[in-house]
Amino acid sequence: MNLGELETVTAYDLPVKILLLNNAGDGMVKQWQKLYYGARFSGSDKKLRQKDFVMCAKSDGFEYAEQLTEKKDVAKTIKSS
Repeated sequence: MNLGELETVTAYDLPVKILLLNNAGDGMVKQWQKLYYGARFSGSDKKLRQKDFVMCAKSDGFEYAEQLTEKKDVAKTIKSS
C-alpha cells in the first residue's frame, strides 16, 4: 500500500476501513537492499523522520483517523469507527 491509495478510497467514496501498521521503513525495498546490495541500506530506514499517518489520512478526506499505541485498543476502535 502507498499513500496514493488513501486518496483513491476517498475520491471514490469507498466504504472501507483501513488498518495501517507502521514498520518504520520500506520493508520490500530493505529486503532487496539486503539480498542484492550487501545490506547497504539507502533511503529505506525511516527512523529519522516518522510520517504522521493520521494527518495524511485526514488530509486525503478521511473523516476518522486515529493512532493506536496499545494492542488492546484495536478491536474496540475498529468496531466504533
